[in-house]
Parts: sequence; structure tokens; C-alpha cells
Amino acid sequence: MKLHVVQWPSDKLRLVSKPVEVLADVKDLIVDMQDTLKALKGLGLAAVQVGIPVRLIVTDFPEMPVLINPVVTGMGFRKKIREGCLSLPGFFEEVLRSEAALVTYVDAAGVDKKLVVEGVAAQCLLHEAEHLAGHFFLEHVSSARRDAIRVQLRRRKQ
Repeated sequence: MKLHVVQWPSDKLRLVSKPVEVLADVKDLIVDMQDTLKALKGLGLAAVQVGIPVRLIVTDFPEMPVLINPVVTGMGFRKKIREGCLSLPGFFEEVLRSEAALVTYVDAAGVDKKLVVEGVAAQCLLHEAEHLAGHFFLEHVSSARRDAIRVQLRRRKQ
């Protein structure tokens, strides 16, 4: 089932996600988030983006399709990367993002995992992990640019 994705600048995106305590509680949510991600042709989706502030990420990367209670434990060098978000469709901004990340998490089967990802997979993981902490990628751009995006969003609604 496709879920509604919360749109920026909603305060719901500022919620800090709580750990998943019982895997069975998120089984259906995982499937619905994967359906939503596929329908929207995205790379990653955090549960808080569908209004459920739990530490859960789904991605389109085979090496990390489901990350429950992820913790980023290491990062590499940062570089400017063009990034977008399903909570702000149609906008892409240059942000400084690490090219590699080390993450520990639980997979959909309940198995503890540790993984090093690089490139776009690392970018996606770090972007989604920021969502879990109540942050949004536009925090990496100037306040003037955020204001300009707000103006563009208002114009689209008219």
C-alpha cells in the first residue's frame, strides 16, 4: 500500500525517531514503505517521512534494503553532492555529504548487521539517518536558499 509522504516544511519532519522495540510491530510498515518507495521511484525513505517516528529506513539498494535502528558509526571524507528528497519533490540542492559510511543495524529478519557503504548508497543512508534524528537536508544550505524554496512552494500552490 502506498503511504502519504510528509512534505517539507511540516514540523512532523522534525520529530526524533524512537527505536523499534518489537520487529513484528513494523513488518507491515516495512512492506508499505517499500511499496511507497517503489511507486515514487526514490532511493530511500525514513519512517518519519510517512508520519511514523520510528528508527526504520528502507532503500532501493540491495545491500541494505531495510535498516532497523540504524546507527552510523563512521564516515569518510565529505564532498559536494546534488541531493533531493521525497519530502520536497522537484528540488535538488548541493550539500556536503560523506562519500562513505559505516552503519550498524538490524535487518528485516532480525539479524544484527554491520555494513560499509560508499557513493550514492552512503549518501542515501546518511540522508535518511538525518531524517531519523529530526533533521532535513536543507539544513545544509543557506537560509536564503531555504527562503527561496518556500517562496517557490507558495507559488506552486496558487
